[in-house]
Amino acid sequence: MGSLVELMAQEFYGFGRWDAPYWFIGPEPGGEGNETRAKAFKKLGEDGLCDCKEFHAEIGETRWHREPAEKTVLQPTWRRLMLLLMPSLGLGSDQITLRRFQCRLWGVRNAGETCVIELGGLSAKSLGTPSDRKSFRERRIESIKERIGKCNSGPKLVVLYGSASKPAWSRITGCDLRRGELVKQGGTVFAFMNSPTAVGETDDEWIKLGARIAEQR
Repeated sequence: MGSLVELMAQEFYGFGRWDAPYWFIGPEPGGEGNETRAKAFKKLGEDGLCDCKEFHAEIGETRWHREPAEKTVLQPTWRRLMLLLMPSLGLGSDQITLRRFQCRLWGVRNAGETCVIELGGLSAKSLGTPSDRKSFRERRIESIKERIGKCNSGPKLVVLYGSASKPAWSRITGCDLRRGELVKQGGTVFAFMNSPTAVGETDDEWIKLGARIAEQR
């Protein structure tokens, strides 16, 4: 592992801002090209996070942030996360609204409302792809847990997804998490789901959970 890639594996968490009210935590970034991603993180990273649009422009991935926003391609994982989020923001779940939100507001570094991060810092095409998922995991679990605690009175919402990472999610939240159920601690609602792209997942499940979360606010 090169020095830049190792730095990314340790310190790159994802997109947005740590004090955002809405958090989404996944197991690891999808895709390939860790060397290119590491260079982008070195250039753009600030306190472990980047601006989503700027980062993807740097690595040459333009599909997710096309203008006009109506031409943006919805990223499969983000699309269902946004379906869940829209009721809390009082926004619709139609395709144009989702495209505009993804293109202009998802993982915005300054003044955005989302913190979109990963348990692992290295990208992989799938969980079956060989990757170093252990070297920095303990440190990252503790760091995410600490960041949640430092976020003013806590984020309004933390969504953790990916069934294989459930032990880590329980450690981060201190909660007994069950798929599709909500746990409220102080001012924070925690929700656990399977991966948005897992076999059997449906839009309806994410929309309904989003409506229940909005009712908690």
